[in-house]
Amino acid sequence: MTRQVLTRCSGLFLLAAVSAAPLNAQVAESYPVHPDAVAQDSVPRGEVTAHTWNDSKIYPGTHRDYFVYVPSQYDGTEPAAVMVFQDGQKYVRKNSTWALPNVFDNLIHRGEMPVTIAICINPGVVPGGDAESQDRFNRSFEYDSVSDRYARFVIDEILPTVGKKYRLTDDPNLRAIGGSSSGAIAALGVAWHRPDQFRRVFSTVGTYVGLRGGHNYPTMIRKTEPKPLKIFLQDGSNDLNIYAGDWWNANRTMLSALQWAGYDVENVWGEGGHNGKHGSAIFPDAMKWLWADWQTPITTDTTSHPELKDITIAGESWRSVSIDEAPESIRQNMDRRGDQIRVGDLRYQADPQKGTLTQFVDGGSGASVRPCPSRPAGLAVTPDRRFLLVTDAGGRYVWSYRIDPDGNLVDGQPYSFLHQAVDATDPVAAGAAMTREGRLVVATDLGVQIFDQPGRVHAILNRPVAGGRMRDCAFGGEDMQTLFVVCGDDIFARDLQLVGHDESSPPAKPPKPRL
Repeated sequence: MTRQVLTRCSGLFLLAAVSAAPLNAQVAESYPVHPDAVAQDSVPRGEVTAHTWNDSKIYPGTHRDYFVYVPSQYDGTEPAAVMVFQDGQKYVRKNSTWALPNVFDNLIHRGEMPVTIAICINPGVVPGGDAESQDRFNRSFEYDSVSDRYARFVIDEILPTVGKKYRLTDDPNLRAIGGSSSGAIAALGVAWHRPDQFRRVFSTVGTYVGLRGGHNYPTMIRKTEPKPLKIFLQDGSNDLNIYAGDWWNANRTMLSALQWAGYDVENVWGEGGHNGKHGSAIFPDAMKWLWADWQTPITTDTTSHPELKDITIAGESWRSVSIDEAPESIRQNMDRRGDQIRVGDLRYQADPQKGTLTQFVDGGSGASVRPCPSRPAGLAVTPDRRFLLVTDAGGRYVWSYRIDPDGNLVDGQPYSFLHQAVDATDPVAAGAAMTREGRLVVATDLGVQIFDQPGRVHAILNRPVAGGRMRDCAFGGEDMQTLFVVCGDDIFARDLQLVGHDESSPPAKPPKPRL
């Protein structure tokens, strides 16, 4: 038995015949061919050329093919918009249901998307060497990993190579990226990690599950300051349900997170399985939505964000400042070789290189604190002077110690849970700061993580710039409402609604938190 299914795309409806079946079962899918997927005699046709890339420094030893579509309207007088696709060959091969050259030809001809060069990249393969050896297939490593590695490959290796022949825009508003399955999570990851380079995402049957940590994205989307992205999602209720997770539930969870955080997101759900049939059938309409109003920059706003509306200030972002404007603690500790903090006559010192946490009394020798983090780095004291918090440059917890009446650090616990890049090989949590209400603020490679008193991250402020280690943070300014951070070798400042509290501030009992 079959039933007719309506799916929505920006006010357009596509009729599909789908066999009735239980969720996650195999179904027979049939979709009409979209008119814009068919070559039109009156429309100028672009050209697709094939290339190879065997010189990657980011994925050493890999060999791969990639394909470049250039529309007939491109003449080199102006930079072209760019769209990158993963598993690239399927989008441009002859008789493909995706029919990318036809779709782009038709939409560009009618002015429904800009003059766009498509770069369609296959995943890398490391040859085994002979007929008796199996090759190493890089697809999951490149696509499913939750890091900026694949973004660097696209941005630093492929775009410059294609850019030697064609003028490509460097405007992130005119750069899009898309894919299906693992190619979809790769596309989302490129834009998520580098919104300074890509701001439009096309995702079909996205693999936002536990293959290499992709199930973490919805949580990070909810907690992280929204990025200026426009995202299209497609999936079907009979998508995969295997050891790594349930694709259908994962895609709906992604949609919920994006909507909650205020992103510009569109979705089309159906009853299809883990394939490109539904995605390719709606591909032209998805491209119309994704590129609509491309002349207007994609922006973001936190004024209605449930967590950030009480932390950030509308219109305020990171600004570069000189070292003379930074608080003394940052000026004295630019090399981030450790941290020290005073509480009355007591001094505590963290040394991540030696892996030591030491407490001193004025005029006396130091005493080592055990247990302690593997690489103690940043220090902050609660407003009531009763607890010392110690970040770990090599772990995912901030330790909490009670300061007893004699100044000893006791009852140490790995207390506050830090978020880290899922595949980070050298995770770093560096400097720490405290707010008047008892929130802990920590500089990390993911951004500035803001904890409540029970040790939970409620919000993550985006990094000031993509490159460089986040090495320190401190509140300053006349009202202690300016947060200063060290990123790479530069210092940045941002005005917030939070009020800082350091060891020079008078003691104050913070309010009881929600537990």
